[in-house]
Amino acid sequence: MKVVVTVGTAAEFPFRRLVLPLAKLLAADGPLEQAIGRPVDVLWQTGCTPVEDLPITATPFLPAADLRRALAEADIVVSHAGTGSALANLDAGRFAVMVSREAEFGEAADDHQRELADELARRGFALHRAPSDITVDDLVSTLSTAVRRASEVPPFELRP
Repeated sequence: MKVVVTVGTAAEFPFRRLVLPLAKLLAADGPLEQAIGRPVDVLWQTGCTPVEDLPITATPFLPAADLRRALAEADIVVSHAGTGSALANLDAGRFAVMVSREAEFGEAADDHQRELADELARRGFALHRAPSDITVDDLVSTLSTAVRRASEVPPFELRP
């Protein structure tokens, strides 16, 4: 089972609040492995988030092409709700668990990520969760959903 966890590349905003609970859920012989009965291979794209004390193999920064390939090959994606990551997830056809950085925790300048993740969830393109609320069931539920491009897009209409 391939899992990608990506926190983006914002140098000034670590996102340890996301990595901590996932390190436990995705650990070798941890809750996800026990639930699915298969080994879990995790790509941890951690940006500037300090993770030296955690039992994970971190890749702070990944070339865009490598991340695109990893997202396309992933079974499960957990992603911060940055615009670039959201678009990359959609482009790869992934129905991701999206987690928004919050201004109140010093993870972002404002709450635009929450707004984006809420809208993607409302439209059925992602699952929006707080880091501490992510469950094994959430992760497994994403396996049965993918995002596909529409061959014809309805016109976009502006209202007065």
